[in-house]
Formats: sequence, structure tokens, C-alpha cells
Amino acid sequence: RQAGMNEDRLAAAERGHAIVKMNKLREMAANGKVSEGIKIIDTTLNHNEHAVVFCAYNDPLKAVCSHFRSKSGKNFQGTKWHGAELLIGTTPKHKRTEMIDRFNAGKIGLLCIGVGAGGMGIDLPIARFGYFLDLPWTPADFEQCTGRLLRLGQERDCQFVKLLADHTIDQRMEAIIQYKAGIFAEAIGDE
Repeated sequence: RQAGMNEDRLAAAERGHAIVKMNKLREMAANGKVSEGIKIIDTTLNHNEHAVVFCAYNDPLKAVCSHFRSKSGKNFQGTKWHGAELLIGTTPKHKRTEMIDRFNAGKIGLLCIGVGAGGMGIDLPIARFGYFLDLPWTPADFEQCTGRLLRLGQERDCQFVKLLADHTIDQRMEAIIQYKAGIFAEAIGDE
């Protein structure tokens, strides 16, 4: 009996170690996509659109946000906007509410959101472009993020861009998400 318990513990430790490695690879890939992501996001903002960037890791989000903090422009409604804001787990609740209100009023061009901090419970219908610097672990997390833009009040088609890099963990993560989505669709009989 003791040997079986030790084998179970060893197997659990090995799975935990594998997840830690995958998360580190995901973070490295997200950091590696910051400069290319900035170019793509800049094009969106230059075409008078607001955008939201999602990522599970704070450092890439901070880098993107920092790049756009001093950028200004006009949105599709002609409203002048300035800068970018960062919504992560350490953002105080009152600041979250203020920045979301300013973003939806068209006063901020870009909102950088941590998947865990802003994947649920906020509405961002002013934006029609959402970017993912990395992929969430589950299809449900991905849907929660996209759902922030696809809310009551959204009057335009939305586009979501997964920034995937060749020869990185991104391909494996995409395969995992698609596999999980397939299992879920099969289980509930809905695609």
C-alpha cells in the first residue's frame, strides 16, 4: 500500500513539474512576441479602433502597455483617446472600474488585461479587436476573454487574433485547446 502511495505522489510531482515547464515556455513565447504584437496593435490603433490585449503573464502586458502609454489618436466615433492601461491581478478594484469606464467612453485606446484578472465580469463593447499574446489553458478561458468584447452594446463584428509563434509552445497549446474544445462539444452535443 505504501509503495502505491509513493508512486502516486511521484506521478503527481512529475505532472506538476511538466506543467511548470510548459508555463515557463508559454511565458517565454509571450515575451518573445511583444515587439511583433506591438506592430500589429499599432496598426489597429492607427485605423481608429480600440483594442484589448490578453495575456496570462504580466511582464509582456506591461511591455505592451508601456509602449502605448503616450500614444494618442481618434476612435471610429471621432473621440480623441490617449494611452493604454494595464489591468492585472494587483490592480485595485476602484482603479479597475475607473479604467474600464474611461476605456468604454473612448478615452483610452488600448487595454492590456491579465487573463486571470479580467477574463470575467467586465464589458468592453467599444473594442472590436482582441489580441492574445498567449493562449489560455482552456477553451472556456478563451471564450471568457472574447466574451468581454462580445457584450450587450457591441454593434460591430469583432476580430480576435491569436499571436502564435512558430517552433514554440504555441502550437502545442493550440492543439490542447482544440482537443479540449472537441471533447466539450462532443459531451454536450454542440459545436
